[in-house]
Amino acid sequence: MIHRAKSLLLTYLIRDIRSFTQLIAINGTQLFYSLKRYEQRTVKAIITMFHQQDEMFKSGVKSCADRIISIFQPHIRPIVRGKSKSPSEFGAKIGACVVKGYTFVDHHSWDAYNEASDLEKHIELYRLRFGFLPIKIYADKIYMNRTNRSLMKELEIQAMGKPLGRPPKEQQTKEYQSKMAGASGQRNEIEATFGTAKRIYRANNIRAKLPDTGNSWTALCYFVKNVMKFLRELLRALFFVMNILVNPKQNYGESYSVAQISQLLKFKEVIYSANPT
Repeated sequence: MIHRAKSLLLTYLIRDIRSFTQLIAINGTQLFYSLKRYEQRTVKAIITMFHQQDEMFKSGVKSCADRIISIFQPHIRPIVRGKSKSPSEFGAKIGACVVKGYTFVDHHSWDAYNEASDLEKHIELYRLRFGFLPIKIYADKIYMNRTNRSLMKELEIQAMGKPLGRPPKEQQTKEYQSKMAGASGQRNEIEATFGTAKRIYRANNIRAKLPDTGNSWTALCYFVKNVMKFLRELLRALFFVMNILVNPKQNYGESYSVAQISQLLKFKEVIYSANPT
């Protein structure tokens, strides 16, 4: 029954496509270019989708390369996640890194790809961004394969994660367990970043139709998140500086040199000169 229904739907669709192409053949290509841009994209997506569905129907398979699942957003691909609630998800896949609480989106793609290939790109962008390589990397298990571990060893970067292979039979020391627990806690920061971006900054509700607009929308979500973190830290620093200036003899848990105090005073002068009373 389902096989026959698919056959009929494909037959009806190819009839409509042939009728449309005959109109273009009679009236010229100016008929096609007289359509609006999004209508032209939709027509191209429909034709491509038909060829994909027809090939899968004849071959008896359920997937193909660059499969179109929406004629209005042909760039979106299904991403198999294996979750019980939603086995497949639809949307962009991003590769991000967190440095001192600030999130940097290094890779944005609408295709379902293996994230392990992103690590080299993350390291290179980190070097270009800060001028040096990171000392340690806290990454998910998918990044910690042999190729990436060899790359980090060559660059003298510590891979903070469980080693490959079976765990040793002898009981692990408390120091080792504490180290692994700390690495796991550091790794959770990136997961918390994704959760915060989705829950507060609506990174899971991208309503843009075009791929470039979707890229910009996603980047802005994380940009606003970074701006809010910077403003929180700036406010905390302002209160801290003002407290030092008001109570210079108070014990703040650490000593400040003359150069540090002078920098704080200069900061005070800049603030007050920018906001005269």
